[in-house]
Amino acid sequence: MKYLKNIGFSILYSISSLIILTFIITIFNYFNIINYNISNILLKIVLFISFFIGSFKFNNKNKKLLKGLYIVLINLLIVLIPSLFIKLNIIIFIIVFISSILGYYLKNKN
Repeated sequence: MKYLKNIGFSILYSISSLIILTFIITIFNYFNIINYNISNILLKIVLFISFFIGSFKFNNKNKKLLKGLYIVLINLLIVLIPSLFIKLNIIIFIIVFISSILGYYLKNKN
């Protein structure tokens, strides 16, 4: 139960940071403070940052890579479900995969 709670908090950090930062960029784009092309680049950076934060917040007492891959797979599923309805680039999946692994590795390295 403690492990599922830990995964839940990690997902909560990912989703909440993704929603908040995307909302801020959308507001800036709506009032023409930033350009459309810049907002697309910033949204990809926000995607990287949010899943990095979520993976970094994931505590793993055993520090095994296999348990860390669960959070990576969950993050990929979070992105995969909306991609069934809209067409997403493979770049987005690569960004989520790399940021999840990097965040988990930096938190749990010895």
